[in-house]
Amino acid sequence: MKTNHFVLIALAILTLGLLSFAVLASPGQDARFRRPFPRPSHHRAIPAEWREKLGLNEEQEQRLRELELKTRKAAIQAGANLRSHRLELEQLLLAESPDRSAIDQKIKEMSEARSALMRNRIEHRLSLRGILTPEQLEKLAKLKSELAERRSERRMERMHPGRPGSAGPFAGPLPPDDRPPAPPNMER
Repeated sequence: MKTNHFVLIALAILTLGLLSFAVLASPGQDARFRRPFPRPSHHRAIPAEWREKLGLNEEQEQRLRELELKTRKAAIQAGANLRSHRLELEQLLLAESPDRSAIDQKIKEMSEARSALMRNRIEHRLSLRGILTPEQLEKLAKLKSELAERRSERRMERMHPGRPGSAGPFAGPLPPDDRPPAPPNMER
């Protein structure tokens, strides 16, 4: 009888140990930071299914791949530069007697790194205009608009599940009970 209890306890401890190891070893929300390389479809300016809808030719596909590579490389470098400056600023702030001029200089360097990221995004958008035809640019704008609308609808649904008018911020008036009271100088 004592051996059965001992075996059960040993199995329970072993099971708990294996489960805790599995939980600790499984990727959490920060798995995207541990992934050595992004998935091929990630971080593309134009997703593969949109490329088909736009009807890109071979030359456009090649130029787009080159642009994406150039843009991603520049974004990685500028992002790493910004993170490096942020770490250096934290170290300056943790000093026993912080040097205000060094902190100001680091803030300027961080601003320049942020500007480099923004310039990279803008340069990418402008370069797209040289690759796509006006018709393709129009289709791309429509696809982006549809995506933004779907995201907005999903966000509203998550924020207000089952609520009338949750299809978007301008989906229609709220039911009378949910409307805020009108200001005294306005009528309903």
